[in-house]
Amino acid sequence: MKLATFEHGGRMAWGIVLENPHDGKPWVYEPAKVERQLKLSATATNGWSVSMPSFLGSWPETLRGFLELEDAGMEALRRLERFLVRFLEQADDARMTYAGFPLEEVELRSPIPDPRLMWGLVQNSPSFIRANPARHSTNLFPQGHQRPATSVIGSGQIFYHPASAGKLAYNVELGLVIGKKGRYIPVNKALEHIAGLTVVIDSAADGYEKILDRDKVGHYEIASQYDWYVGATCSWGGKMSDANCTVGPCVTTLDEIGNIYDLLVWTKMNGRLRDRAHTAGFLLGVERVVQWYSSFATLYPGDIIHMGTLGTDGVGLPPDCPFNGPDATIEAEIEKAGEVKCPVLCPELGDWRAKDDPTRLHISPAVRDILKAGKGEIARVKDWSLADARSFWTIYRNWKRMPEDEGAKQLPAPTPRFLDNPNSALGATGSVVELPPRCRDLTVSIELAFVVKKLCKKIKAAEADRYILGYIPMVALTDSSFDDILVEPTTKQEKGLPLVYGRWADGFNVVGGKVSPMSWSAVAGKRMTLTANGKTVSGSVSEYVATAKDALAFIGTYITLLPGDVVTLGRVHSTIRIPKDEIRNGMEIEGGIGGLGKVSFTLRRSSAADTSVPFNSLKL
Repeated sequence: MKLATFEHGGRMAWGIVLENPHDGKPWVYEPAKVERQLKLSATATNGWSVSMPSFLGSWPETLRGFLELEDAGMEALRRLERFLVRFLEQADDARMTYAGFPLEEVELRSPIPDPRLMWGLVQNSPSFIRANPARHSTNLFPQGHQRPATSVIGSGQIFYHPASAGKLAYNVELGLVIGKKGRYIPVNKALEHIAGLTVVIDSAADGYEKILDRDKVGHYEIASQYDWYVGATCSWGGKMSDANCTVGPCVTTLDEIGNIYDLLVWTKMNGRLRDRAHTAGFLLGVERVVQWYSSFATLYPGDIIHMGTLGTDGVGLPPDCPFNGPDATIEAEIEKAGEVKCPVLCPELGDWRAKDDPTRLHISPAVRDILKAGKGEIARVKDWSLADARSFWTIYRNWKRMPEDEGAKQLPAPTPRFLDNPNSALGATGSVVELPPRCRDLTVSIELAFVVKKLCKKIKAAEADRYILGYIPMVALTDSSFDDILVEPTTKQEKGLPLVYGRWADGFNVVGGKVSPMSWSAVAGKRMTLTANGKTVSGSVSEYVATAKDALAFIGTYITLLPGDVVTLGRVHSTIRIPKDEIRNGMEIEGGIGGLGKVSFTLRRSSAADTSVPFNSLKL
C-alpha cells in the first residue's frame, strides 16, 4: 500500500494511493469516505444490502493516528484496499469520486506533517571513510541529528533557501516510518515496527557557520578551532532550518518494497541526474539502527528515521548557479518508494510566489498548521504542560569555567552551541525514571530551562523576554554507556555524540512542576542546588555564558521555535557522578533553583533484556 497525507480545499486528510482503472490516473482515497460510500451503495435493491463488509468503522483523522492502531489498523486497511480495487474495477466507480481526488489535484504534505522524531543518520556509508586517507577506522554506532517539525515539507511544497543561509547542498536518503511503538526491540523484531519507507531529501545550508566562522576558516577548521559541538551547530543547525527537508511522496509498506537492501536511489536537479547509489551500501542496516535507538528510548508510530546518504554527501549547486523559481527544482527518487520534487525559493533572487500563496503566511507547513489552529501563543503559564513541548533544545558547554573543565575554547558570546533532541527525553517532577539495561555510570546536572511562549524567529536578544513564557528548573541525567563502547582512535564526532545521546533516554531531563514568568534580569544570579547519592553541590545561573535571550535569538536565526518548546541552557560547573554499582532502585534525586522551585524524582532499573549489543569498530 501507498499511504499519503494531502491538502485539498484548505483541509488536510490522508488516504490510500491507487491507480483508477478507468482513467489510468493515480487517486488518493480516504478510508473513512470509502467505507461511507460503500454503505451508501448497499441499498435494498442491490446485492450488498445485507452483506456489505465493514472494515474499521471509525477511522482516525491523521495518518499518525492511524499508525497508532498498529497491526489491527493495518490489517483493516489492507482488507479495505483489496475490496476497493475490485469495487473500482467491477462496480460503481462513479460513487468513489466522492471518496477521493486525483493525485494531481491535491497538495501533498509530508506523510507525517509534524514528526515527533525526525532522526537523520550521517556517515552511514563506506564512502565517508574511503574518501579520507587519514582515517583508518570507524566506530560503528548510529551517528545522527534530530530535526524539528518546522523543517519538514512535502513533495511539491516550497523548499526555502534564503541567500543568507549560504551554500545549498542536498542528497537522497531512505526514510523509515515507524508503525508500532517499541522500546528494547530485538534486532530480529525490528522490521515488525516499521510501517513502510519514504523518500527524504536531506539538505544543509551553512548559515550558522557563516555567523560563527568569523575568520572564514571553513567548516572543518572551525570545528578544530573550538570543538565538535561548534561544528555540529554549524552543520546540523543548517539541517534544522525551516522548510529545509523534503519527505514523501507517501509511505510505501514493506510488502511492496521487497528487499530493502536492493534499491537504487537517485538525486536530481531540474530533472538532470546528479548522483546515483544503492541501498546495499549502508554501513549499519535498518534493523540494527532500530535496535540501537530503542535500547534507550521509545519509538512511536509516525516517528521517522532517515538512514544517511549513500552517494555524494551533499550534492552542491554548480558554481555561480542562481537557483530560484518554480522551475528550479531539487529532486530525489528511491526505487519502489517514490519520487519527490520541490521548487526552490531564494527570495533575494526574486520572490516568484503569487500574492495569495499560503507560504507568505509562513514558509513552514507545520507553522501554518499551528497558526490555522489558533495556537501561535500560550497566553498563561498555567496553560502549558510538558505535552506541549514539540522540541527540546539543549545548549552545550555553556558555563564560564568550561575551558578549564573541558579543555575547549569558549565561543565568543552570544553564540551558543545548540542541538535539537526528541521530546520523549523530557520528564516531569515526581516521576520514576527508568534506567535502560544498557545504562552505566550517571552524571547528574542541575540546569536552568525556559519555555517558549509564542512563535519565535529572527528576533533580537533585547526583545526575547516577550517570547519566553517563563523559567523552570531541570535536573538532567547523562548515561556514560555511549562513551564506554568507543574504540580508539575516534573522530571528534564519535567522541562528542555520547554526551548528546547520553541524555536522550526516556524522561532523562526532568523539569519542575511550575513555570515561573520572570524576566532574564530577575533570574540571573539565582542559586542552584543538586542532591544525589548522598552528595550535595551548588552553582549559580550567573555561570552561564550565553543567556536565555542569546539562545532564543541565535537558534531563531533560521529556525522557528514553537509555543511550548523547552530550551535548557545546559549544565554548570558542579555535577554529581553516580557509579553504576552504586545505583539502586528507589534512589532519590533532587535539585532546585532559588525562586523557581524544585525538581525531584526516583530511579528504577529496567528489568528488560539488554538489546544494546555493542557494534564493533571497523578497521580499514
